[in-house]
Amino acid sequence: MVGEVLSKYEILEEIGQGGMATVYRALDTSLNREVAVKVLHAHLASRAESRERFQREAHAVARLRHDNILEIFDYSGKESAENFIVMEFIHGPTLKEFLDRGELKVPEIGAMITAEICRALVHAHSSGIIHRDIKPENIMVRDDGIMKLTDFGIASMVDTHKLTVTGQLLGSPAFMAPEMVTGDRLDFRTDVFSVGILLYRLTVGELPFKGKNPHEVLKRIAEVDCIRPIIANPKVGDELSAIIDRALERNPDYRYATVEDLLEALTAYLAKIEVEDARSELKDFFKDPEEYQRNFQLVLVANLIDSGQSDLRRGNHARAFSLLNRVLAFDPHNEEVKVQLSRLSRRRGVRSMARVALLVGLIVVAGFGVAWGVRQIQGGGDEAGPAGDNAGAVALKNGEDGGDPDGIRIDAEPTSGFEDADTVVSSQPDALPVKAVDAKISPRPMRPGVDTMHRAVPKERFFALRVTPPTWIAYLDGKSLGYPEGLPPTVKITDTLPHRIELRDRQGRFVVTYPVAKDSPSGTVGNAWRRWRRATVTLLGTPGDAWWRFTKPLWLKRLRPRRMGQNHRISFKDQRRGSVKATVRVWLDGFRHKYLPVTVVAGKSHVLKVDLVKNRLLHGLPRRPPGRSPRPRQ
Repeated sequence: MVGEVLSKYEILEEIGQGGMATVYRALDTSLNREVAVKVLHAHLASRAESRERFQREAHAVARLRHDNILEIFDYSGKESAENFIVMEFIHGPTLKEFLDRGELKVPEIGAMITAEICRALVHAHSSGIIHRDIKPENIMVRDDGIMKLTDFGIASMVDTHKLTVTGQLLGSPAFMAPEMVTGDRLDFRTDVFSVGILLYRLTVGELPFKGKNPHEVLKRIAEVDCIRPIIANPKVGDELSAIIDRALERNPDYRYATVEDLLEALTAYLAKIEVEDARSELKDFFKDPEEYQRNFQLVLVANLIDSGQSDLRRGNHARAFSLLNRVLAFDPHNEEVKVQLSRLSRRRGVRSMARVALLVGLIVVAGFGVAWGVRQIQGGGDEAGPAGDNAGAVALKNGEDGGDPDGIRIDAEPTSGFEDADTVVSSQPDALPVKAVDAKISPRPMRPGVDTMHRAVPKERFFALRVTPPTWIAYLDGKSLGYPEGLPPTVKITDTLPHRIELRDRQGRFVVTYPVAKDSPSGTVGNAWRRWRRATVTLLGTPGDAWWRFTKPLWLKRLRPRRMGQNHRISFKDQRRGSVKATVRVWLDGFRHKYLPVTVVAGKSHVLKVDLVKNRLLHGLPRRPPGRSPRPRQ
């Protein structure tokens, strides 16, 4: 068919073929633009059912206008000799072709891609259309990073169909919902399940339902027999795994009620890691996937460590354990996190021992109570009498039934995220911390040959910090020491244990590690990157109490917001490539926020001027009459 002309469309080359149609790149001779022409196979064009399905796709997509949905320009008609659909031509691969080049290394990127597809489905569902065939092969990635949902060939319209599968299976087996396999009624939650499979595929790196043949795959889907995402890939955190689990519920009533609910869950999850605009982030990702994932992973790991340590300080040990375990999935050699997890595991062991002891005590008390009751029933209560009760009280007071002689109650919850596992705290308000040996818990044995009474005092060691430029943050064993420019000239270490001194730039892109061994002498730690130059960005304007911050790229979003008149200092590693394109957001309650593009160049000071405009509705100002331009400012 290459070289032929269908109506006004000149066929240039074949670009793809499926079970129902062949797609060609063509030229619209009247408008002189590239288009994609989808031509129904000749052996299917004679079947009324195939022509109806082809027409249904054309009608379905023609009703939709969305940035993430492939647009239709023309349709030949069901009675035409050649059945074809004319669509916009996308320069770029399918999502499957992109994944075949290399899997995603960070699950959050899969969440961003899924969020974009959810936006397309929200629009389709609002028009009463269910896609029913969501898979990477039906998602296009345009050159500028925009995701396009395609192939509505088996889409159903709720106003014209009963939405049940009768006699045949339509769609890709690996991405089907259980109700499509069993022939039950379909609704919008069918697409929710398919999106869950897509999200699983993007974050875990493999399909949730696999088998030797399609029959085994369909059986696993009908039973929802799959491995949890967080188990299949530890890089997937608990929160994202819970989102996937809910989308993949066998019973539609337990899934997200709508794709919009799933989109809100993904948006809230991404907001926690400061991803506010998934579309702009994906544009940066598809420009250079390797570089973007490398930088994103550095920022993500730093955020996970900070969040984990914050949860430890608040006593939320379960969440801290989960976050720190996820850090090890990205960085298995992170000694700082290994030490924290080891302490947390020991603390969990102490807590478990305390719970077991409490349970055994309750069982013993219950046993005494049952024995005393049986004795009373058998007529032995007269001998016990008041004296027996008093004896029991004395026994409890003196600790004769195995309790603590000092009457100290044990609570295994620690008061700090970093305290020693051998120290426990009484649940009584006025009690002081006591050693575990006082609570009948055996302490850790000392190594043989160590004289604890005459242990040598560790020799003090001093390490001087010499850092240029002074915009880095110094860390000792993962704990921040502050900026080198505000630090004392030396870091004092008073033990003989191994330590680690780190220097990190403020954006979290680069980390330099200096290990301090047991026998390392005092010395100087630092660097002198003379080629590094610092850029300054300052915002001036009104109102003076407005806030501003960077919204892109991602490594600048980690910087804290500033007030109008304050500046940010940014370091660049190489003078030859010392620039970055960024976007600044300026906002204040009661005013319309603004976005300003800026190219930050190393070694230069940038001053941006902006004046925010009051929100007329919030300030009670009258609306401007339509068609009239605003009055010029005086």
